[in-house]
Amino acid sequence: MKSKKSFAACLAAVFVSFIFAACSGEQSVPPTENTPSEDESASATEVITLNWVSFRASNHQGVQSIQQVFFDKINERTNGRVVIEYKGGPEVMSPSDLGMAIKNGAVDVADLYMGAYASIVPGVGGCMLTQYTPMEERENGAYDFIAQMHEQNGIKYLGRPAPQESNYFYTYIKGRKAPETQSDISALRIGTAAGSKDAVAAWGVNPTNVAVAENYEALQSGIVDAIAGQPMEGAISSGWDVMCNYVIDHPYYQSTTLLIMNLSKWNSLPEDIRDIITECVIEGENEVMASRDMKEAEYRKTIEGNGVEFITLPPDVADWYLTQAYEGSWAAETMNYPDVAPRLREMITK
Repeated sequence: MKSKKSFAACLAAVFVSFIFAACSGEQSVPPTENTPSEDESASATEVITLNWVSFRASNHQGVQSIQQVFFDKINERTNGRVVIEYKGGPEVMSPSDLGMAIKNGAVDVADLYMGAYASIVPGVGGCMLTQYTPMEERENGAYDFIAQMHEQNGIKYLGRPAPQESNYFYTYIKGRKAPETQSDISALRIGTAAGSKDAVAAWGVNPTNVAVAENYEALQSGIVDAIAGQPMEGAISSGWDVMCNYVIDHPYYQSTTLLIMNLSKWNSLPEDIRDIITECVIEGENEVMASRDMKEAEYRKTIEGNGVEFITLPPDVADWYLTQAYEGSWAAETMNYPDVAPRLREMITK
């Protein structure tokens, strides 16, 4: 009986306490680990808009590929939390200024060829000499090394937007006679942008500096009778492949284009967003790799359809041609960037 009275008294005390708390307008809800803070809820719903600029015009196949394969995927995968907007190409900003714009945050994301920002990230030009796929670079530590090179200079390295199993660059010749010997190649007047100038010099040619946008005019005017260091898609997009007679069918190097981002902007992103971007870039690299062989075959068919012949050099000349292309570039990289190039060469050479 006594125990029943004690229980009733306790129950009454609890009831009175509840009524008092309700009347006072104060309700205490203990926080739980699963309840997000206001800041966390805001970051989960906030729309993050990033701008991106290319060194190429908007109608270039490479620009369209990057938007579709990489950035559209990121926009979709984040469920609208991230929107990466294309702002334009060279008409918006000169490629020579784009690297600094990424570093200082004027532009968030860019695809840019290495030579345009080698003064900002010393030694980055050597990345085109890789003999590994992007996935292999992520597995063997090369990606981390390249990323560190960038981060030390205020830039986030995202990945390679145009990787392929085969090599990327060709030499195109306007002339009646196809080269067969080292001397034939050395006698050519070869125009090139920065990426292949050391290869051209290693072939015994004094390279003529020709910007990519000026290839057509240089061939048409006769300033040069060959263009080195250009992919097939670039020749087709610019329309100067039709002026050539031959393509030396021994490609070299990988694409010099990298995806880069302002480092502070990258660090400001929520961790889950950074993870999604990384996943999408890796998926994009693999998707591009899987489709490049088919596209390369299409490009070749287009160029051949314009009456251009792909020629194979004699084995000893072909070996010399490719060896000099790589050794010439590594020699220049090592001379200019002795603190970076030897280690980079070790990381990306089989």
